[in-house]
Amino acid sequence: MLLRYGAFLAGAVLAATILDLFLATLARLVPASWTIQDAFEGFKTYHRIVLFAFPLVSILFIHPKLLNAWAGFLAARLRQEWTPLRIGWGKLLGIWSMYVAGWVMLGAGVALFVNGVLRVPEGNNLYIGSSYTVAWLIGTLTMIAPGGMGIREGALGLLLGRILPTGPAFTLAVGIRLWTLLVEIGTYGLGSLFGKAQGPDESETA
Repeated sequence: MLLRYGAFLAGAVLAATILDLFLATLARLVPASWTIQDAFEGFKTYHRIVLFAFPLVSILFIHPKLLNAWAGFLAARLRQEWTPLRIGWGKLLGIWSMYVAGWVMLGAGVALFVNGVLRVPEGNNLYIGSSYTVAWLIGTLTMIAPGGMGIREGALGLLLGRILPTGPAFTLAVGIRLWTLLVEIGTYGLGSLFGKAQGPDESETA
């Protein structure tokens, strides 16, 4: 969308896209770590370690030098233009913290959605919200489907199936996907109302 408007360089757009995906993925690790042992049996033994390791690893991985190193390598392999990030570690930590807060609130919203549709056994709200982020992680890391489509819903259905009957669990997974899709479409529509962004040349001559 940004490239279509012609207001930003391809390298800058690629850098922003990679940074957004990376920060979002690292942010999901925090709420996902709360119940990730239910999705992956191997984490049960090390669950307490994972609770501390995921945030610590995320903080280290978003260091600008490390980000520029692997993102630049990825861009070169894809034969894409790359604009190195020029942002401090403190600002990146602040942005990452906002991502974490956003995913925690989204998980809470999903838990409220599920409770509004079905009567869920008490004490499972944290599990529901965390399961949603685990499903998103699985979908993000799955490269065989665009955006994890189908994979994410299947993973969420399996996780919800541990506290709900199989049928309602998968129906809820699809319903949550439709709900979030409508939110995304609405957000895109609101963004389109701002009109065409001005490029550098246009702003200088205005």
